[in-house]
Amino acid sequence: MDAPSTNLVTSPSPLLLSKDSLHNSLLVADPSLTDGVFDRTVIHLAEHSADGGATGYIINKPTGNTVGEILEGEQFTDLRSVPIYFGGPVRTDQIIFSAYWWNSEGDFQYRLRISAEEAKSMKAKSGCLIMAHVGHAAWEPSQLEQELDEQAWVNLAVSSETISTSPSLLWQTLLSDFSPYHHLLSMSPKDIRIN
Repeated sequence: MDAPSTNLVTSPSPLLLSKDSLHNSLLVADPSLTDGVFDRTVIHLAEHSADGGATGYIINKPTGNTVGEILEGEQFTDLRSVPIYFGGPVRTDQIIFSAYWWNSEGDFQYRLRISAEEAKSMKAKSGCLIMAHVGHAAWEPSQLEQELDEQAWVNLAVSSETISTSPSLLWQTLLSDFSPYHHLLSMSPKDIRIN
């Protein structure tokens, strides 16, 4: 499954997580976060610790390219249709492969920064989503906690329930399920001057 139409989302009643356990959670940009890079983004937070900072990958910003359009070589032949996503502003000179799937118990699983060979092998598994990311997002120690205190992000748990949605609607879908207030904000145009 490598079409960009399937993304990982939370249940209709998402849970806020403790700031001490942000690993493997989603960060949904608050509508007030309009810096351009993270505006209306959904980030899978792959790593987080109090003293080590955090790393994550934007999962709802396809570049419009596929691996086959960018990378040449036989090792990429079976990955040529994998969509490339803008993963974040750090190390945009690299393409990183990731695999996402649900195990038989319904637990969310992932492997990040895998080789092309590993991605090829995992792509053959039923229900496994392979993504390619250009760059990633990163935070220094305590930086993400400060941004959460400033309500720049809505932190959601990843659950065993998924829905299929287009990347362009993922941010709106997650935010609208968070609260009635956020639902209204998610329906607003990017430029509030537009009527």
